[in-house]
Amino acid sequence: AENDPEIDALYDFVARAMRERGNEANAALFLPQLYSILGFLAAMGLDRLGVNDELIIVAITTHERLGDEGLREIFNQFGPDEDADSEDDEQQDEADNEDEEDV
Repeated sequence: AENDPEIDALYDFVARAMRERGNEANAALFLPQLYSILGFLAAMGLDRLGVNDELIIVAITTHERLGDEGLREIFNQFGPDEDADSEDDEQQDEADNEDEEDV
């Protein structure tokens, strides 16, 4: 599988930002932290730079201070809510059905 240059750029940006912020962990500790942040960003729907760079910095600083638990809190508060989407779909389906009945 070929690497996606946009994902590679995001990976490099996050890794560099973590190092610049003083994370001096060795690879065995650094990589799981990096992958945790990248996984969080992917779950938030962010897979490239330039879409929501503020969220990337928030993710890095939150993970720095609160670890994975901090990222989970952000995701629970602000992450994509699949349940809300399905409720909206159901309401839209009901509205569509009412429109059809009017015909």
